[in-house]
Amino acid sequence: MMEQAQTSAAGLRIHHVAREDIARVMRNPDLRSLLARGMAAARVDDAMPTILHLMAGTKQLWLLFAEDSSKPLAAWTTVILPDEGAAHWMVIGELAGSQAPRWARMVSERMVAFARDEGCNRVSFFGKRGWGRLVRGFIEIGEHDGIWVFERRLTP
Repeated sequence: MMEQAQTSAAGLRIHHVAREDIARVMRNPDLRSLLARGMAAARVDDAMPTILHLMAGTKQLWLLFAEDSSKPLAAWTTVILPDEGAAHWMVIGELAGSQAPRWARMVSERMVAFARDEGCNRVSFFGKRGWGRLVRGFIEIGEHDGIWVFERRLTP
């Protein structure tokens, strides 16, 4: 079952898709198109590993909707990896969507809150250089082959 999210003041809502709903949700052509765009931007050549990780629960799937629409505005995945000591590191990947200036800040803050709840000490994401202007607290830490890496350290 998808986690129900509160609607923001901007009329947007974020859903964390439950593992048992991945196969059903993946039948949505709008979502498949968004994930394909996100994978292409991240230079992921084969979708199958991402889908298998989502179905296994080792990656999480997130969707963003406008209040009055059932078509997702954005989709992305997260994965939580071991990090320094007992901490964890959350990486946001395969992100694609439309109207990013409208939702990027809200999504980044929700992801930071999720990462904190999961015991993470940092959050990273990859994208075009301009993404750094859309989110708060993330710093640009480098570039590889035209993909920029942004990171935010979390304090307990």
